[in-house]
Amino acid sequence: MATDPPSLRTTRTLDALVASGLAQEVAERAVSACEASADPDGAAAGLVRYVSAYRERIGRPLPLGNSLLDRLVPLLAGSRFLARTLTSRPRLGLLLAATRWYERPKPRRILERRLRRGLARVPAGEALLQALRRFKYEEVLRIAARDLGGVAPFPEVAAELSELAEVCVDEAAARLARELASDHGEPAGGEGRAASGLAVLGMGKLGAGELNFSSDIDLILVYPQEGETAGGPAGAVSNQTFYRRLAERLVRAISEVTADGFVFRVDLDLRPEGRAGPIAMGSEAFFRYYEAKGRTWERAALLKARPIAGDLALGGEILSSLQPFVYRRYLDIGAVDELRAMKARIEREASGGQDDLKRSRGGIREAEFVVTALLLLHAGKNPRLRERATLPALDKLVFAGLLSAQDRGALADAYDFLRRAEHRIQMVNERQTHELPADPDERERLARRMGYGPPDAAAGFLADLAHHRRAVELCFRDLLGVSGVVPRPSDPQLERALDPSLPDGKREAALASSGFFDAASALGELKRLARKPDTPFAAHVLPALEGQAEALLSEAIRSPDPDQALRTLADFATALRSPGPWFELLAAHGATARLLLELFGTSDHLSRYFVRHPELLDTLLRRDAASPRRGRLLLAAEAAQRTARDADLEEKLSALRRFKNEEELRIGLNDVSGDLDLEGVMAELTALADACVASALELATSELTERHGEPAGGSRLSVVGLGKLGGGELGYQSDLDLMFLYPSSEGMSSGGSRKAISAAEWFTRLVQRLLSHLQVPLREGILYRIDTRLRPSGSQGALVVSLPALAAYHANESALWERQSLLRARHIAGDPDLTDEAWARIVQPTLYASPVDVPAVAGAIASMRARLQEASGEADPSSPHLKAGRGGLLDVDFAVQFLQLVHGADHPEVRSPSTLAGIGRLQQAGLLDETNAEVLLSGWRFLRKLELRMQLIAGRQAERLPTRSLDRTALARGMGFVGGDAARQLLDAYGRTVDSVRGAFRRIVGEPPGDDPGRPRLA
Repeated sequence: MATDPPSLRTTRTLDALVASGLAQEVAERAVSACEASADPDGAAAGLVRYVSAYRERIGRPLPLGNSLLDRLVPLLAGSRFLARTLTSRPRLGLLLAATRWYERPKPRRILERRLRRGLARVPAGEALLQALRRFKYEEVLRIAARDLGGVAPFPEVAAELSELAEVCVDEAAARLARELASDHGEPAGGEGRAASGLAVLGMGKLGAGELNFSSDIDLILVYPQEGETAGGPAGAVSNQTFYRRLAERLVRAISEVTADGFVFRVDLDLRPEGRAGPIAMGSEAFFRYYEAKGRTWERAALLKARPIAGDLALGGEILSSLQPFVYRRYLDIGAVDELRAMKARIEREASGGQDDLKRSRGGIREAEFVVTALLLLHAGKNPRLRERATLPALDKLVFAGLLSAQDRGALADAYDFLRRAEHRIQMVNERQTHELPADPDERERLARRMGYGPPDAAAGFLADLAHHRRAVELCFRDLLGVSGVVPRPSDPQLERALDPSLPDGKREAALASSGFFDAASALGELKRLARKPDTPFAAHVLPALEGQAEALLSEAIRSPDPDQALRTLADFATALRSPGPWFELLAAHGATARLLLELFGTSDHLSRYFVRHPELLDTLLRRDAASPRRGRLLLAAEAAQRTARDADLEEKLSALRRFKNEEELRIGLNDVSGDLDLEGVMAELTALADACVASALELATSELTERHGEPAGGSRLSVVGLGKLGGGELGYQSDLDLMFLYPSSEGMSSGGSRKAISAAEWFTRLVQRLLSHLQVPLREGILYRIDTRLRPSGSQGALVVSLPALAAYHANESALWERQSLLRARHIAGDPDLTDEAWARIVQPTLYASPVDVPAVAGAIASMRARLQEASGEADPSSPHLKAGRGGLLDVDFAVQFLQLVHGADHPEVRSPSTLAGIGRLQQAGLLDETNAEVLLSGWRFLRKLELRMQLIAGRQAERLPTRSLDRTALARGMGFVGGDAARQLLDAYGRTVDSVRGAFRRIVGEPPGDDPGRPRLA
């Protein structure tokens, strides 16, 4: 393809843009942006056509501000079909200037609402098809802009495209089912069923949530039962006829190419009997087919199956019933032979040229087959392996010991690279192709769209492509050996790093190139390990430990902080008197070794505890047999059991500390391995704190009762948790915010081994003993740091408060911030009836009885938020405060609390101590719109996950982002960001999040005094 010289192209583009009404300065900026893009010719030509079409159709010049320009040019340079879409529908371009769903994914419920409203306005037939297509291209335009603008990583883009397909199919199926039912009546069994009554199963990339821009969507359509419709104007028909017609109309509505394009191409070949089978099948016949005829390749296809539209409950029931077919606990030799035959077929089809990214040697198909085969072989016995998406499945295979960290890294990098390249190719003209372009100029443009720079972008791209293909081909070739996965050949860099005969400089260079930040220190740790006999690193290695040094070093490199992982491994080996048996155990349990190194490279605090207690290795070995969630009842029972073993109080307190430390290690391991999500981690940490406080209270009560007897009204103490403890959202190393209540200060205790005392003194001594039991430092540390400043009158008030004193205080003295703190209160230990009485009689009326002066409360909360932000000392933008800083966690907490204070009286359902639950309840009640709810929810989750990860790393309360580059990189990797710029990705994500959260706070509460919207970019 001939291209204009840059100078001529620039002049022509500038003249054409000015002729279409753009100001000279704006046109010059636009031309510069086009010249810097991946395809200067395509971007310039597309921009000229679009600006001209906008002027002609709309009647005024395009308002091309910087925001729109920054998003428009990469889109025009990356996709000719979207450039044509913009020219035919010029107003669509203005959607790109909106920031709401550019910086983050658009929630499914908003997609559903928009499409549902759009379809409700059009009649049946061609208008319905047009509405579906116009909606699809509007959303694809937005998703493509996010992708090409570098805002969204590939997995997020693929997930958004998959969700778009699901919504289009679901809304189309529901609409078409209603139209058919109006003619023939409801089908038998369809009454009361969700949506269309037809279960739509997404297969392949759609089922896995990994669609490309021009992927087919693989569907299987199943209906509930045979029978007949209820009858209508066109008469009754059989269920089979009803659902066949519905399926035919659905496929046409989604896949037919019209003047407006198509929604998605539909492929039904994975259904039972393939093209020879019925387009939609009854559920009983569906099950019979797999029972009688199901083959291994169909098991492989069902690994990614997911209900995506229609009757989701029926789809879930169907897939649940097929689990024994898909995931077999015991494989016969025939199934393994079928897998080998599938592999051989892939190898034969890959014998052609290297231009096909999917089918060539080392291509996408081979990478996916490695995952598929390992899941079919092992996920029957290990349900934790069951995962539809390729990249998360690779992580689970690593932690199960079925794939080395080295192979996982190679396959993940290759798969991401190949899918992004496939993606970029398909985006150009919306063609389902996996072929590299033959034209050299087009290859150069592809390379630049992949991020390679001139002058010879294509050469760099093709070199990396060859590297990734070799890595995939090697993993694929070794698959299905005698024992599953053939051991990997040595890594030359790691071999050099471990070779004591090489000069230190060469070993350090090898360590640096392998991923260690401080190569000299890493070499020092290797030498320390080598000096310890009976380790894999020693000069004379036990036969059982051959090759383990390289494996452990590889696992350290994979962890968030390789240097810390290696240093802690050396500490572990040094602390062992006889390390041989321990390392033999790790050699025999690869998954345990992998998890241990991941822990060593993530949490110095938990790792140090493990090094002091290596006997806890058994905890790691037993993980697969134990649920990651234990909950309060189980934890409380075990805490009581631990403290009952010893007679001595100090021994009981030490036992309680060991229990807490071991459980925190268990939770941390399940966090690091991904077996607990954010909510699961917080729930387990909260349940652990509840159990420890309850156990310590029991010890203190028993001790005090023995000495002074019980007060006249009994030992009725209520321990109330506030803040994150009250909300059930505790983190690692969190302080516990506690408040203590008792019924009345009247009366005396009954007396015991010592004299009787007043009720007020008895409860004060009880709380003092409780605080001592929780905070006194013993050999195993403290249990928790306790903060009681949220009680009435704060640190100046009584430590334990009677109900009459609580009522008097809140009737006369309590401030707004104290009412806010009560919104997050929850009973933790002691007498629950007393807590209920206090809340019904005192707290609820304090919070919700009086009319709320909304402007006054909003102003007070905004001012308080500004003071806390200023007090956080956020002058240095390089180290923002996660909680109190601009757009931090307090923005979310205060916005939710404001809405609860304003609406809690009329809407009791929004009352919840949990911030997350509060957001959901406020939205459900219609008191928080979807946009703000999504911003608050996603922002809180991101910031809280970041805070917990920092706590896990530091082993203490951590409130500010680290400033050291190495610390930021380790944190970013722990958060799941990958690549050499992981720290930059984390900072960008943080910046976008706090900007969005502060915007939501402003919309809900108001502008905090002195707020500066012009936040400097984090450095």
